[in-house]
Amino acid sequence: MTATCWRPIAAGIMLAAVLGMPAACEPVPETDPADPGPGSEADTGEEASDATGRTETGDSSLPAAAFATPEGLAVAGDFLVVANSHYGYGGATIEYGTGFLTVVDRDARTVVHRIPLPARNPQVVRTLGDRVWVLCSGTTTFDGENVLPLTDGALAGILLDRLADADGPDVVVPIGRDPAHPLVGYPSSLTFEGGEAWIASGTAAAVFVVDLASGERVRGPDNPVVLGDLDVQDSIAMAPGPGGLLLAGSFNRDRVFAIDPQARAPVEGLDFDAGTPGAMDGVMALAWREGGAPNLFVLLGLASRVAAATLGSGPAVVDPQFAVTGTTPNGILVDGDRVLVLNSGDNNVTAFDAGSGDASGFRAVCPLSSNPYAMALGERAGRKELYVTGLLSNAVYVFDAQSGERLAEIP
Repeated sequence: MTATCWRPIAAGIMLAAVLGMPAACEPVPETDPADPGPGSEADTGEEASDATGRTETGDSSLPAAAFATPEGLAVAGDFLVVANSHYGYGGATIEYGTGFLTVVDRDARTVVHRIPLPARNPQVVRTLGDRVWVLCSGTTTFDGENVLPLTDGALAGILLDRLADADGPDVVVPIGRDPAHPLVGYPSSLTFEGGEAWIASGTAAAVFVVDLASGERVRGPDNPVVLGDLDVQDSIAMAPGPGGLLLAGSFNRDRVFAIDPQARAPVEGLDFDAGTPGAMDGVMALAWREGGAPNLFVLLGLASRVAAATLGSGPAVVDPQFAVTGTTPNGILVDGDRVLVLNSGDNNVTAFDAGSGDASGFRAVCPLSSNPYAMALGERAGRKELYVTGLLSNAVYVFDAQSGERLAEIP
């Protein structure tokens, strides 16, 4: 088995294709929740230790290494903040230790602090206002037919001026599950609009809303913004859109929706298909570009392709074969007049022209088998830098964002 960023790792790419689970999901445990086996959480009533012997609660000790299966990351002023899902393999199952953030000084390229998190499997990091926000997804299980949320997730906030010394987040908003719809939960995509966090489920066509000022759930797993049948497997990717609207892409249906955040509902007539008719191309991520045409780029993970759409006052104009990616694409990012694509299977980041879809020749190459997971851009000393996490190498790579030259490996 080759472990790539197309997760679930344990079951390989074919399971991802069948279930519609994008790379943003953690590995699927190879267990049945009805028969979890001896020593499991369900069997003992106690939280099981991870593959390193650490537990999620009652022991906030962190691994000796600076990173532990790092995933999402974000630039926060002088710092780079990296989410560590901290999972390992315990026999046939996936086991999680305490998730944590690693805080890196961007000038010195050194780790200055690590911050334990209150829920398992942190995957997404974003900066907004005076805080860094990290989305912890929780864990999943596979029942032979569907991937189901197993533990609760959370949205956690940490003040920017406390990144170097915080013992933990100062804001924690639990994101649980819905017993009436067992697929609903597992928060795995995050964007912001109007002082609210919009959080999409990685296992169902559901979106949750959190008021950032109060820390209250406005729409939780029991009353989400619904984008489809909640009893059918799906995974939703979120992004900002035009005119204050939000965009949501369905992995299983290859469909993109526009959401009115005031009405908290999809806008009728603005949804469109982004994939090839009759195929399942798998919407993995969305990237919005203000100005120019096209202005939306849709990463189709199963097809190793990018669709482009021009959204305006009328129906979307869509090109489902706008650009070709590398092997196992896992991230997309607009950078001016070009679009960056992270290719986990090829261990690199490439780019194409935002107007034409033509390859630009840019390549930022990570070490073999590092399995790059996520990327971020940031200015430093008059130069734009590209930061990439190595999921399997437990490292962060720093590149010159223009030339693709690798400048550093952290730690």
